[in-house]
Amino acid sequence: TYKGLTFKVTDNNQVNINGSIHKYWNNGLQNFNDFYYSDFKNAITSLCNEFGNELLNGKIQNFEYGFNLITPFNPSSFTDNTILYFANGIHFKSPITDDNKGFDRGIQFILSEYKLKIYDKGEQYHEVDNILRIEVKTIAMREFRRYGIHTIADTLKSDVISSLTSDLLKK
Repeated sequence: TYKGLTFKVTDNNQVNINGSIHKYWNNGLQNFNDFYYSDFKNAITSLCNEFGNELLNGKIQNFEYGFNLITPFNPSSFTDNTILYFANGIHFKSPITDDNKGFDRGIQFILSEYKLKIYDKGEQYHEVDNILRIEVKTIAMREFRRYGIHTIADTLKSDVISSLTSDLLKK
């Protein structure tokens, strides 16, 4: 583990990287502060400087993206009172139970291609601010391949990020 990223070499000499680029940018400490697209690009550049530009050719298997909102209300009361999500039908909430971050407070809506997760990021990091986290976690990359996301290099294209932002706002 290095700055919030876990590197694992497989039997066929592939390297799997898991973790948060946002957390990496903060030296592995947290991912609740503002993290702009320029920060993301700088973090990828930093990773390439440390581990080589071959990293850009790495195939993305799944990913999460989202945003944090500072709210005037307690995000936990929002998640406690949210029941349904309307996207290609009606979806009922379920608790976040598969989170390997040591935090299971929040809700998720599980669809065939992705999960929409909503939780109290401030509570996760014991912050006084009311920070509502809304994120999409891919289950199958099929839906996201249409945005041209195949490799890490693809995430550095501004049109790809614009498409993801637009997609998240529609969800």
